[in-house]
Amino acid sequence: MLKTLEFSVTKSKAYEDTSFVAGDSPVTLDFLTDVGRPANNGYFIVDGAGDILFEIWNAEQEDFGDQHTAKDGDMIILNGLHMRQLRLTHSGTDSAYRILVAG
Repeated sequence: MLKTLEFSVTKSKAYEDTSFVAGDSPVTLDFLTDVGRPANNGYFIVDGAGDILFEIWNAEQEDFGDQHTAKDGDMIILNGLHMRQLRLTHSGTDSAYRILVAG
């Protein structure tokens, strides 16, 4: 079945790291700066063998929320989260990721 995704945005931002190593960690993606407002839609895909730990700071929180684990091949849908920032932490095994968000 073909599905169509339609949404109206003023700005989007893509992030990619094809070699996420311990020296890169943690990395904090700042959507308020890059998109100009909280990111409301997007996805996070893990492309490498290592797990990536992630935390979301949304517009209603005073700091980052709980840490979660994304594994190789996972696609995390980031819709309706009103994210200020996303923090990614290396888990001990090198990995890779792609992220797309829209405000």
